[in-house]
Amino acid sequence: RSSLTAAQNKWLELKASGNLNICLQLIQESARKSFDWHADNVGAAKSYHDLYFFLSKPKPKIVVLNMSYEYKQVKLGGVGEMVTALCDVLNKKKHELQIESRVITPYYPWHEDLIKNGVLKQENITWKIAHLYLNQEIYSEILVINNTGTIQYLVKPLSGQNGLDIFQEVTADKQTAIYDTITPKMTYFNSAVAAFVTSKLPDVPKINILNAHSWGCGLTAKILKDYYNADVPRSILTVHSEFSEQGVITNDHEHMQYMHGIGLDFIPGVDISPLVQGMLSADHVVYVSEDLERQSLCHSGPYSVKNLSAYLSEIGHASAIINNISGVFDPENLKLDLSNFYQAKIAAKNTI
Repeated sequence: RSSLTAAQNKWLELKASGNLNICLQLIQESARKSFDWHADNVGAAKSYHDLYFFLSKPKPKIVVLNMSYEYKQVKLGGVGEMVTALCDVLNKKKHELQIESRVITPYYPWHEDLIKNGVLKQENITWKIAHLYLNQEIYSEILVINNTGTIQYLVKPLSGQNGLDIFQEVTADKQTAIYDTITPKMTYFNSAVAAFVTSKLPDVPKINILNAHSWGCGLTAKILKDYYNADVPRSILTVHSEFSEQGVITNDHEHMQYMHGIGLDFIPGVDISPLVQGMLSADHVVYVSEDLERQSLCHSGPYSVKNLSAYLSEIGHASAIINNISGVFDPENLKLDLSNFYQAKIAAKNTI
């Protein structure tokens, strides 16, 4: 195009100024506005609604548990915004749709202050679950938060267990530490969630569908299939980011002690992609944009993502929704320009 829109000029100004906070806010707002728009126009929310019923039929009412490191109080990018918006949109009509969306996240240190100050309302019920970590049976608490319109579960290691202070470095002003030294955090969280959704504890709700968001939650589907041999809940892996940004676990003793320590086996000497493991094990894979789905079908990196994506699409186990940064978002008048999606997305990624 020969001329730049006002929104495109805004992106250039943001890149030139290096104001990363404004850029991040812009991306989050874009994801939220894009999701809200498509929720009312047969987009992401309806796509998930139809998929939930397809996977869990003939259940009259469906409980979906969204698994994520980011939600409401933790938003590092589009994942937190998308998970929040998805639950909000569907829960507004949960009685009409017969779908209830819930969320499970790790318990972060600042949650304690939010609960004490009444920002988060904790229910009186707390569950204790046993699960594997570093080849030992450990115990975690599941706290229940219910004051946001969506029930949120917080997974918290019981105190006094060695090596389980793994989330202490994730402070309110250093939320990016969630993804630092990810292997211990990922194996702990995935193991705990798998134990929770298969538990027979009194009053634990039956989860019909587990929707795991992003590659760091990809191992849960594999644990459900390989360790628990569980057919319920049905599992979805939602892929949020480009394949070049997905984590890879080095196949050495330091990392494999965590992977084997949650009951999983892998081919010796081969590095592990939690994303690919999740794609292989989940009942359905969802890409958060059609652009991301196309990218997966021409991916030239390792782990045969290209062939795997093509196979999953061919057999009907993969699909894309309309979400993500759908065009350039103009912060001046809160309108979406859908004409320049790809360039806007690259500009946002480069700025961050």
